Amino acid sequence: MRFVIALIATALFATSAQADSHALKGDAIKALIAGNTLVAETQLPYFADRKDKTFYLHIKTDGALKILTFLGDIDTGKWEITDEGLYCSQYDNTRKGKKSCYRVEKTKTGYQFFDARRKIVSSTFIVKPGNAKGL
Repeated sequence: MRFVIALIATALFATSAQADSHALKGDAIKALIAGNTLVAETQLPYFADRKDKTFYLHIKTDGALKILTFLGDIDTGKWEITDEGLYCSQYDNTRKGKKSCYRVEKTKTGYQFFDARRKIVSSTFIVKPGNAKGL
C-alpha cells in the first residue's frame, strides 16, 4: 500500500514539475505576445454551453490592448508583465474593470492562461503575427 501511495505521489509531482517546465516568464511572454494577436478560446465553466467561445486579443507594444469577445463586443484596456513573470490584463469594461493575472504555459498546440495559483485554465490560445483581426 505504501508503495502505491509513493508511486501516486511521484506521478503527481512529476506532472506538476513537467507543467511548470512549460511556463513562460517575463521577457519570453512579452516577446511572444507584444504586437501580436491572441486567438483564444475561453475554458471557464460559465461559458461551457456556448458553441463559439473564441475571442481575439490584440496586444499592443505600448501596453494597451483591444479585445473582440465571442459575444461580438469590443473593449480596450492595458496589459503588463509582473516582476513574478505573470501576464496581467485589465479591461475598461470586461470583468468589470478588474485586473487579472495569469501564468502562461506552452502546450503541444499553443498556450494556456492559468490563474496565478495554476489551478484554473482560463483560456487556450495561439498567436497570430501583428494585428490579425484589425483591432
